Amino acid sequence: MPTKRRKATEEIASGAPEPKRRSQRLAFTQTPVPKEPLDIKDSKGPFDKITKSKSSGSKKTETQSSPEGQTKPTKSAPKTQKQSTTKSKSKSKSKSSPPENEPLLKSPTTASPFHTLTLQSPLLKSPIPCHTYSSPSTTSPTLIFTHGAGGTLSAPAVLQFCSGFSTYFPILVFQGSMNLAARTKGFHACIKHLSDTDTDEEESKTILLGGRSMGSRAAIIALKDYLATFTSPPPTLLILVSYPLKGPNGDMRSEILFALPDYVKVLFVIGDRDHMCPLDELEAVRGKMGARSWLVVVRGADHGMSKGDLGERAGRRAGEWVRDGEVDWGVGGRVEVG
Repeated sequence: MPTKRRKATEEIASGAPEPKRRSQRLAFTQTPVPKEPLDIKDSKGPFDKITKSKSSGSKKTETQSSPEGQTKPTKSAPKTQKQSTTKSKSKSKSKSSPPENEPLLKSPTTASPFHTLTLQSPLLKSPIPCHTYSSPSTTSPTLIFTHGAGGTLSAPAVLQFCSGFSTYFPILVFQGSMNLAARTKGFHACIKHLSDTDTDEEESKTILLGGRSMGSRAAIIALKDYLATFTSPPPTLLILVSYPLKGPNGDMRSEILFALPDYVKVLFVIGDRDHMCPLDELEAVRGKMGARSWLVVVRGADHGMSKGDLGERAGRRAGEWVRDGEVDWGVGGRVEVG
C-alpha cells in the first residue's frame, strides 16, 4: 500500500498526466461556448441578430400602418384602422344629421309641419307663442286660429284640424289665456303681424279668422271690432269649430251670431254628439242669421273633437270650403265627415 501511494505521488510530481487533466478541463469548460460567435467578431454580437430580426418585423408593420407602430408590431395596425373607421363613421353621422329635419317637408296629403314663433305686440301684455303651419298654396289667405278655454297649441283637436286645413291654406295659430278680452287682443296682434309681413296685397285683403270652442267666440268678437274700422270691408270668412252655442247654465250664445253682417261667410264645424251645440238648435240659429253659413257635421265626435283622424278630415273640408265656397257647396250647404 505505501508503494502505491508513492506511485501516485510520483505521477503527480512527474507532471506527465497533469497536462492531460488540464486540457480535459479546458475542453470541458469550452464546450458550452459556441465557436461561431467567436468567428463573427466583425459583427455586433449574437444579440444583434435578434435585434435585426425584430427590426425587420417592425419594417413590415411600417408598411402596413404608420411609423408609430415600431414599438408595437402588427397589433397597432388594426387599432389605427378601427380608430379611422370610427372617425369616418362619426363624420358620416354629422353629415347625415340634416335629414333629421326632413319631417318638416311633408307632402300635402299628410300632417303639415309647423314652426314656432313668439309674437310681441303693443296690444299684448306679454309675448304669445304661436305655431305657423305651411301650405302648398303660396298665394292664399292665412287663417288666424286659436284654441279653446284651458287648451293649448298642442291639443289633439287643434293639431288635427290645423294639419288638415293646412293642406290647402297656411295657418297662424296662437296661444291665449282664458280671458275672452285678452284672447280677442291676440287676434288683433296677429292681424297686424300678417299685414306687416304679407307681400301679396290682393290676398292679404281677405280676412280669415277662426277658433275652437271659446276661441271661436273670441274670433267673432275680434272680427266685429276689426270690421268697424273699414268703410268698404274686404272679403271676410269665419271658421267656428265646436262653437259653444249653449253656455254652462243653458244660456244661448246666439246674439253675436245674429250681429254678423250679411257679407260675412261662416262655416260651422260641429260634432253630432256635441252637447254644447246641438245640431237642431244650431240649424234654428242659422236660419235667423244675416250672414250666410255652411255646416260640416263630424259624425261620432263630441265637443272635444278628438275621435281618430276625424278632426284632420274636418280641417281638410274647411280648407275646401275656403277654396271652393259656393261653387261646390251651394248656398247654406251641409256636408258630413265620418
